[in-house]
Amino acid sequence: MYPEYLEGDTVIIRKQNYCECGQDCAVYVNGYEATLKTVKLHEDGSLTLKPINTQYAPRTYTPKEVAELPVAVFGIVMEIRRKKYQG
Repeated sequence: MYPEYLEGDTVIIRKQNYCECGQDCAVYVNGYEATLKTVKLHEDGSLTLKPINTQYAPRTYTPKEVAELPVAVFGIVMEIRRKKYQG
């Protein structure tokens, strides 16, 4: 799957509070827990956060949960930087 995120990568985020469906984003859940997810937007105002780590299941938030927790986009992934040699 592209893009591939590896341990030790540096992810460059452009700060903005919106995204398009399918973009990888830094997202706040509960107002302070930042996480990197692929965001899927739904017509009813709900959204699904798909973890980059495939060992975890996607989570869908209702419009009420989005507003009350809150769930908010912090920014979108613009670039991944990887050192040629990790060590």
